[in-house]
Amino acid sequence: MSFKSGLGRLALTVLDKSWSGRSISSVASKCAVKTTTVAPIQSMISLSYLKAPNHRPDLIDPGLVRIPKSILDVPLAGISQIIDVPSLPVITTIPPVSPVAIEDPTKVIEQQAARLIVIRRAKMRKHKLKKLRIKMKFAWAKQRQKRELKKEKLFQAELMGKIREAERFDAAAYASAKIEKSNQVLIPKLWKGKRLPEFLIKQLLEERHQKHMAYLDRRARREKMLKNVADYKV
Repeated sequence: MSFKSGLGRLALTVLDKSWSGRSISSVASKCAVKTTTVAPIQSMISLSYLKAPNHRPDLIDPGLVRIPKSILDVPLAGISQIIDVPSLPVITTIPPVSPVAIEDPTKVIEQQAARLIVIRRAKMRKHKLKKLRIKMKFAWAKQRQKRELKKEKLFQAELMGKIREAERFDAAAYASAKIEKSNQVLIPKLWKGKRLPEFLIKQLLEERHQKHMAYLDRRARREKMLKNVADYKV
């Protein structure tokens, strides 16, 4: 549908409703528009402006700001050809592509992830331990309870043994034993700077004690004889 016929029908419809009673021929003669050819871009702007009065054509084409509003409402005169939008050239031939041979690399770089393997194993070990703890939770709790009960029984038995020993304690016997031990002669480990067996040291101590007692007897007898000098006959 051309712009002329569309605009004419719109004008006829409006005038038919407002001016009822007049002849259509007189209205058509008054609303006759000069035959012109409109460029596609300007026809699109005019139609969109008619559909949306608040639309701003300068947002579509900034160059239209300088054109007066009357020119946008009425098609421009003096344009006798349709200006189409330039299109991209159609590609008819495709240039041939030279084949490129891809060879396998001769040197293969060995890649190792030792640290990642160690971390992975640690994580899996931790995960398995966690699953095992969840699975054996109550079984291990029973074993732990049995161990604690066994320890408690041993402690109670040891405590009762100490209580019975304290009940059998005799203070007099304990004191006499301590006194007897303090009166005992200590056996030295060395004899005149030499390390000898215990029985040999006891024997030497006994011999020295006997010699000392014999010396004391001789001395006492001599002193007794010297006191009674008058008894001797010269």
